Amino acid sequence: MSTDDIPLHTIFGKAEAESVKVSNGGKWLAWLARSSGKGGVLDLWVAPLPLPSPGPKKEANRIPGARQLTAAEGRDICFSFHFTKDDKRIVYLRETTHGSELYHLYALNPLDDEDALPMTTGHDLLAKYPSLTCALGFVGGEQLWLPESTPDLVVLATGRGSLMWDLSMLSLETGELTVLERNPCSTILGCARLILVLVFHVVVWSLGAVLGAITCGCITLPTNWLAPPPSAPSQYFVGTNGNVTGRAEVEISLQGIALRLTRRCPRKGSWLQVGPSILFADLNMQLMGSGPATGTLRLDVLDANEGSVAVHTCVSHDTTSYVKYPEGEVLFVDPQADIQTFISNPRSGEVEAVVVTRERSETVALNSPGALRFKHEFERLRDIILGIDGEEGETVMVVSRTMADDLWVMRSHSDTKAQRFFLAQPWSNGVGDHGSPSPVLLLSARPQLASLPLVCTRSVKITARDGVLLSAYLTLPKKGKGRVPLALVLHGGPAARDYAGYVPLLQLLASRHIGSLSVNYRGSTGYGKKFLKLGNGAVQGMNNDVEDARQWAIETGIADPDKIAIIGGSWGGYLALGGATCIAENDEPQKRRYAAVVAIVPPVTVGAADKRKAFRSDPLVKRYWRQIYGPEVSSNKASAERISPLYRLEHLRGNRLLLIHGEDDPRVPREHGDAVAAAARSMGLVGAHLTYAREGHSIRREPNVLHMWSMVMKFLCLQLDLPPPPAVNSQLIEGHTAYMQWASSPNLFEG
Repeated sequence: MSTDDIPLHTIFGKAEAESVKVSNGGKWLAWLARSSGKGGVLDLWVAPLPLPSPGPKKEANRIPGARQLTAAEGRDICFSFHFTKDDKRIVYLRETTHGSELYHLYALNPLDDEDALPMTTGHDLLAKYPSLTCALGFVGGEQLWLPESTPDLVVLATGRGSLMWDLSMLSLETGELTVLERNPCSTILGCARLILVLVFHVVVWSLGAVLGAITCGCITLPTNWLAPPPSAPSQYFVGTNGNVTGRAEVEISLQGIALRLTRRCPRKGSWLQVGPSILFADLNMQLMGSGPATGTLRLDVLDANEGSVAVHTCVSHDTTSYVKYPEGEVLFVDPQADIQTFISNPRSGEVEAVVVTRERSETVALNSPGALRFKHEFERLRDIILGIDGEEGETVMVVSRTMADDLWVMRSHSDTKAQRFFLAQPWSNGVGDHGSPSPVLLLSARPQLASLPLVCTRSVKITARDGVLLSAYLTLPKKGKGRVPLALVLHGGPAARDYAGYVPLLQLLASRHIGSLSVNYRGSTGYGKKFLKLGNGAVQGMNNDVEDARQWAIETGIADPDKIAIIGGSWGGYLALGGATCIAENDEPQKRRYAAVVAIVPPVTVGAADKRKAFRSDPLVKRYWRQIYGPEVSSNKASAERISPLYRLEHLRGNRLLLIHGEDDPRVPREHGDAVAAAARSMGLVGAHLTYAREGHSIRREPNVLHMWSMVMKFLCLQLDLPPPPAVNSQLIEGHTAYMQWASSPNLFEG
């Protein structure tokens, strides 16, 4: 089979299986899979354990006894799901409307009713509270806990869309909601109190400063003790019993906005600070993330009586670290990479290992006795999995465990293999109680890929013009010698990063004879605080990195300079437009940089030139973007316009532009694309603006996903002078909601 024969839907259609989990008591497996009898939607499925001997058949990609629980219509059933501790229910988070980024909690019960028909959406437990959202915010971790002692109750963060949450308890039986902790920012009275506390803090601090000056420092006031700065929780930490153990609080003082971690003192019922506060200017955004459930802030109680806790912080080292307080003992730190994920013992909660990514993701055990025991068993099972048709660069992780820790779900993937899920029985070398050798292949996300000629990715280093070393991933097509058409692929965020592994877009590009270069520009997460802070107030520096990567690809003989495209989504879309409109320093506006520009949901104005409000007017989001832009761009409209693509469209002449937007995008409103399209039309530029109804900040419905990438590939192949891609089966995109808002010519997609 030639690379031309790789069908788009095989790469970009919904996976056959995702998010496989084992229940706490080992009674069930659950996962997301394509619906029975229809495509394009992921539903919840469940199967009983133990598995019948000799286990599921790999070629069928089905588990014996599998049963479909939901029958969602038009969109995937959920963002994430969890078993209750008694194995009787599954609860899951689902957007109230597609793309809204507002979530309700749903429940399916009981799981052992084999005669029950699939439910369309399950029971909306927050139906009484239509304006409420829960558990997931703009950034941060998922704030939802299932207490072991009360399986009919859920503890979760609730709010109106801000990052300043209340903490509530929800009954799975009745849907009754009880507020456990009210955030002061949730009410007008609470906000007024915060202001009064801040005023008092400022007055006392000023008096202390005056007193210190008069007495030449002989007399000082304990300002923070007399009048501590006001704060409000933005994230909670809850123990296995459902009790709050800690909080991440936003603190406001004369020094600025800071993040502080606090723990509850069980004896006094008060809150005690853990470690020093971290000014937002010094905060590693790896802790906060760049989207829902991407944050990695963590506080674990090690000894409640002694007040010993461990936290994920960025205080002690350049990269994030896991530190024990009050001693300040560093339990784990990697000098090259931030901590990406924690792996905890399901019973004790002890952190046994972490995942870090230098070039490729790696599970690294801590140094405690329990962690070393986990390390030995993980490595044994990993090696068995890698022996089952494994390949170089394949990554294996533990993704789900029973409370008894006698069953693990393990996941593997590589550049040329999408996710595969295995059921393993740790601490056993042979056939265990569940009747299957350990581990056994359960499901493959995309089994069709096994017969396709996919390509590998390699890590490269690029030296930017100021000497900063940039990490990037290069993926080249199998065919062809010498220089190749190349696409620069830019991640969003900017507080995010690219990874090696199976990346659908990179494989699709390679199958159409287009290489790709994914650049982790300055400001990306994962490489420590110093590299992240290089992006603060340096938007032009990010644009410089993109241009330096393009130059590197030409100078190393990889890219054909006349056949370079640039593709990005969200902030990556801004950088794609920035590259095309010559925002990088010392660019030559008269020289065309890119043969094709694809910008998906891009902001086209920044700083003072951007009229949109912060996401749901959240002050923390506003503070974050002010930090990215810097004071000059944030306050000076002329400075902001100089690095806003909307005001630099004259430099697009000679380029071909494809803009894509979701019409209900809550982060970057569609008006951003409309403004560029209107200006480009009036200037006689060449391009198109494609929008998708009922889509948000990412295009997710399968007909829309397939339609979008088919249009992108038609556009790229034509502009890069490549053979047209294979046609997409019209049935697969039936019902798409695309509308061409503007096209300068009907020949942009068809030669």
